[in-house]
Parts: sequence; structure tokens; C-alpha cells
Amino acid sequence: MMNCPHCQCESLSGEQLICHVCGKAYYKKPSSPEELAKFRARMSGTNALKNNDPKKKQPAHHRSTEFEQWRKKAMNTMGVVVLGFLLMFIDLNYCSVPIAPTEDQKISNYIAEHQIRISSRLKDPDSAQFKDVFASKSSGSPVVCGYVNAKNSFGGYSGYQRFISAGSIQVVESDMAEGEIDKTWQRLCANRVQY
Repeated sequence: MMNCPHCQCESLSGEQLICHVCGKAYYKKPSSPEELAKFRARMSGTNALKNNDPKKKQPAHHRSTEFEQWRKKAMNTMGVVVLGFLLMFIDLNYCSVPIAPTEDQKISNYIAEHQIRISSRLKDPDSAQFKDVFASKSSGSPVVCGYVNAKNSFGGYSGYQRFISAGSIQVVESDMAEGEIDKTWQRLCANRVQY
């Protein structure tokens, strides 16, 4: 066993030692003139030339240089691929022309906007439940009609009641006089928009 001259840890014995802690390579000091001659020949590369293995013909520092060149090429290639993906992402998401909403999407957005308006008129807007909501076009602008249920002041649901919403006017059945909702519903909510 020998100590690594770099980090002073114990390392395995052998002719060429590689420290398992710091990774430095060093050679055992030759103890005889024959070992010294072998060591000098190995360091000058004369023994390596007798061997036909192409990797052993090159000194160790050349092999590491080849690896570094390969690593640089690989990193450059990887960088180009990553850059390409980034450019593709930017092109697809930021440079694309927005698609105009379809008629169905416009109607759905209009209905959602009016549901929010109706909810804001209720005692507990977060508890609003809607059903059978549709758009109707009797006159110039569309009207949103449907049923809404929400919690009352006591915290219980009061039951579904009809609502009508058009422009800045929102009406819930409980806000109108008895029988008025029927007339208004007949006049404004009779022509459902098909989508």
C-alpha cells in the first residue's frame, strides 16, 4: 500500500496507481535499474509503439484531449437542439396569429358573462347554481334566459327561479310582480339561438 502524493490517502499497490479519492494517476517509484529503464521507456512511448493497439500508441494526455474534443462537439450539438426547440416553442406560441372565436364560442362567452351578472344580484353569489341556460334573439341584441338557484339569507337554497339578462338589465323572477315574468319570458325568451 502507498499513500497518494496529492491527497495523502492510502491507495492500492501496483505499477500505475490511480487514487480512488482524488483521481490523480501516478507511478510507483522504480526500485531497480531495470524498473527505471522500463519506466523511462513507458514514459517516452517506445513500449507503446511495439504494441499494435491504436489507443496505446497515443500517450494518455492525447486520449483525454480527444475525449474533450468529443465532449465539446456533443455539447455544441445538444445546445443547437435545445435552441431549436426553444425557437420552435417561441414561434408556435408567441408569433402565431390568434384565431377568431367561432359563433358558438361567442354565445358561450356571452352566456357566461350574463351568469356572472345574475350571480352578482343574489344574496350569496358564490352559491349560484344554473340550469337550462340559453340565449334567445327576439329583437336586436341577444337575451340570456334560464333558471338559477341560490342560498337565501338563512343559508338554505330557495329553489330554482327564472331569470332574464340582456345588456345592463338583469331580472330574477322574485324581483318581478306575479305573472309579469310569464309575459316577459314569452316575449324575450321564445326564440332560442341554436349552437
